[in-house]
Amino acid sequence: HSHLCANAALAGDWERALGHALEALEFRAARSYERGAHTPRLPLWLETEALLRGGEAERARQALGRLGAAVQPGERLEITWSRARAALLGWEGRRAEALELLEQAQRQARSLGLRGECWSLEVQKARVERRKNLEPNWFALEGLDLSQGREKALREQIESFLMTD
Repeated sequence: HSHLCANAALAGDWERALGHALEALEFRAARSYERGAHTPRLPLWLETEALLRGGEAERARQALGRLGAAVQPGERLEITWSRARAALLGWEGRRAEALELLEQAQRQARSLGLRGECWSLEVQKARVERRKNLEPNWFALEGLDLSQGREKALREQIESFLMTD
């Protein structure tokens, strides 16, 4: 459900993204929020944004609290948690705090060698700053196996996402 939420969010279909975010919350709740119910690869920051856009701010805060309880400092899941928290902070107008969290997450991603995550964090930072264009962070892309066609498709998807409100 989390990935379906992300797909809808990236397409700008926030109503559908909200539905998938709520389903993802129910799915994890059925598993009692055991540690294994959260994986670092889930795009929980997009779930958070979908919940916020859908008027479910309290559910977003509760989900962040449960996720935070599962996070151990220095692990990859901490990046996911920081991104979701930054989404909430940005929504609340606390952009400087959100950007600081994203910067910390980007440093951690670099230290773990997660270049793709660095690029994705750069996109999230641009959204928090409300930038409508994105100069690629070539450091984040360095070492990724992107053919010209895949790189072009990635750029178009990111630019389209940046233009959604």
